[in-house]
Amino acid sequence: MKSPDVALNELAKIPRLKLFPHLIDTGLPWANKHDYGNKVSEAQRQTATISTIPIADLHCVQIGVNPKKVAGFIDNPSKIDLPGRRNGNGYTTDMPIVVSFHGKLYLHDGHHRVMALRLLGETSVKARLVKLDSKANQIIAWAKKRKSIH
Repeated sequence: MKSPDVALNELAKIPRLKLFPHLIDTGLPWANKHDYGNKVSEAQRQTATISTIPIADLHCVQIGVNPKKVAGFIDNPSKIDLPGRRNGNGYTTDMPIVVSFHGKLYLHDGHHRVMALRLLGETSVKARLVKLDSKANQIIAWAKKRKSIH
């Protein structure tokens, strides 16, 4: 693992968009979050398998990350994995959320944390792995939730 000073130095060298303080390059391939439906329910988050996933296998669904947020995780890596953490909508965000769909691993939540880990020299991340088999299964689950089919 690299020291936080080395990681912050590397963070400062990454190009940024001109109009926003967001990084252009996370160093991971980009994918469209709508490929897997862009939705992960709270039940899926809570029942997801906790796995160690190679960072190089992840596909980002954000075009960038805020350098200040990444630096915050580099300065305090203990915040990357916080049991019980939830976002403002009440969704579990205690660790990154990865969606497995049609053979690809999409980083659904946790881009800033994963970027910090990558800059610190880590090659894998502990994440909640949500497995989605097909869009058909998602549509059926959504329809059942809406009680439009039984």
